[in-house]
Amino acid sequence: MNIRELQKNIGKLFRIRPKVQRITVDGKDLPFEDDKWILEKDGQGKLFLQNTRTAHVFRLSGGNVKEFREPDFILLRAQLTLRGNAVDIEPIF
Repeated sequence: MNIRELQKNIGKLFRIRPKVQRITVDGKDLPFEDDKWILEKDGQGKLFLQNTRTAHVFRLSGGNVKEFREPDFILLRAQLTLRGNAVDIEPIF
């Protein structure tokens, strides 16, 4: 996917697919939440998504973004997992 296309949507809220998994720091599964993530750009021009409920941050790269779909979806080539304050990423094959 062309990351430059996403740059036109800075400040917009998105939902991530596949849905983001959530687990406790000791590995217990938590229920899915369909959180909104805001698309932002840092001082170096890199794009990232920040969860509006939990404040978790995930830096976007073109290799992890499969596509953008209207009205508010970003489809990833990876599974995100929120674990404590961290965001883990695992590629989807």
